[in-house]
Amino acid sequence: MSIEVTLVRDERVPAGRVTVTIPEGATIKQAADLAGVDCPTFCALREVPPGSDRAPCSSGSCGLCQVEVRRASGETVSAYACRYPLTADEDGAVITVHSARLDRGRDAAAAFIALQHRAFCVTCPLGAEQCELRAMLAGHDLRLDRFPRPDRRPEPPDESHPVLVLRPDNCVLCRRCETICPVGAIQFSGRGHDTRVLIDPDRCVSCGQCTQVCPAAAIVEKPAIEQVHRALADPDTFVTVQVAPAVRVAVGEAFGVAPGTNLIGNLYGALRLLGFDAVFDTDFSADLTVVEEAAELVGRLDGHGALPMITSCCPGWVRYVEIFWPDLLPHLSTCRSPQQMLGAVTKRWWAHQAGLDPSTVVSVSVMPCTAKKLEAGREEMADGGLRHVDHVLTTRELIRMLKAAGLRLPDVPEGAPTPMLSESTGAGVIFGATGGVLEATLRTVHAMVTGTELSDPEVRAVRGTAGIRSATVDLAGRSIEVAAVHGLHNLPPLLQQIRDGSTPYTFIEVMACPGGCVGGGGQPHGFDMTVRRERAAGLFTTDADLPVRRSHQNTEVAALRAALTDDERRRLLHTRYRPPHRCR
Repeated sequence: MSIEVTLVRDERVPAGRVTVTIPEGATIKQAADLAGVDCPTFCALREVPPGSDRAPCSSGSCGLCQVEVRRASGETVSAYACRYPLTADEDGAVITVHSARLDRGRDAAAAFIALQHRAFCVTCPLGAEQCELRAMLAGHDLRLDRFPRPDRRPEPPDESHPVLVLRPDNCVLCRRCETICPVGAIQFSGRGHDTRVLIDPDRCVSCGQCTQVCPAAAIVEKPAIEQVHRALADPDTFVTVQVAPAVRVAVGEAFGVAPGTNLIGNLYGALRLLGFDAVFDTDFSADLTVVEEAAELVGRLDGHGALPMITSCCPGWVRYVEIFWPDLLPHLSTCRSPQQMLGAVTKRWWAHQAGLDPSTVVSVSVMPCTAKKLEAGREEMADGGLRHVDHVLTTRELIRMLKAAGLRLPDVPEGAPTPMLSESTGAGVIFGATGGVLEATLRTVHAMVTGTELSDPEVRAVRGTAGIRSATVDLAGRSIEVAAVHGLHNLPPLLQQIRDGSTPYTFIEVMACPGGCVGGGGQPHGFDMTVRRERAAGLFTTDADLPVRRSHQNTEVAALRAALTDDERRRLLHTRYRPPHRCR
């Protein structure tokens, strides 16, 4: 059944009435969006991840979307537009979005939000980025002196989570984090001014999507900037840094550059200016991962391991399967992620080649991902008392470092990476986009099985942002089904098929964050799939422009694999995962 309603933009303005027809059950906010009528809201997400069946908002907690509904029967009611479903009772209703009374109510709601937020802007972790909260408050007549300030003592940040910091004084109770969390790890406890946000450490996978949508810096990543600065200032350490593929097409946004613009040359130069002694490119270890993973898949096709094989380079996904689907752990590839491969090789191979004592080498990574901080601290990611990666900076943290140093990234002269661990191909570049790991691996698997190259290296069927994409690949007469999945909410049906033995797939790529690494929890703030698609397009364009697009043609990767013994390859490049110990 369809419902017809008339939206009144502002009852003080004679023009501006729009009539729309919308399915029964849709919200007033959805009707307003369809009509092109601005219905203010703060707690609602602009959109939800592809494949998600959740509404962008169901709480109405900010109170800004309150409207007036005059039904055909003459009855008038107030409603929160983002959570009020339209039924047959509203057929023919007139809905007023703006009026003097409604706008006064919104000013009061905004004032409550302002009073709830007790943070000090000067020290806010969002200092280097545009503040969505301040922008919203600027549009309201707050007059905070009308209201008594809540009698609350300042609360210290909660740093009990391994990766995230909760700042109770910052929280404005918008509940966006609760809406975006793919595993139900975020809950709110208490009532009124005593309401608190809680993160269940036994469910959280550290993907950081909550940090992406929080408008008030109430949930942020644990920073590593101070530790990195200390290492850079220590004359007795040699500090290396690696940069992930997704960082280069997003970091420029903080400097006014369009999403998807590849600034890797400028990043090389800027990291040198920040004081790093060696600058490596994680694209190199992405190529290394492809070759190792392709060889592993070929072995499993020959009966040496569980099928389907599932990628393991996303630590949020690894944590998810460990917590919720531990019986499927044998399906994970044994390959370490590119971050961890490069960290291990840097300390246990490259340091010796460079004449350095590995104990003096500090390995830093710049990642689009908060879960990479969790991964770097895992028990398996160290040997001989040395952590393979010592400190992980998110893209946001690097932006803060660059701005604090007075470096405007697009203006920094381009530099070059340190040789031996930085050569890369187009296959390594596309690791940062959903479908990229699968596509890159198929290019090499085809060469290993058939002895020939794919006539077209682009596997377009697995590109895009549909929740699950699949393709059929012919390997010397043997057809295999492959799939790429992004967003943990899309996984349960597929994983249940694996558990039941009914899956059609032989090889599956999984990325926890919508869009893949380009939408990682450590990227510039905001959940906008259009921006994430533009970042991915930048990576695929870079791939298409490179002369070498297949990982097995990377000469530095070939040289490293030839230099390592089989035992060294297993120890440095592979690992095993197991169900985690509970956090409490």
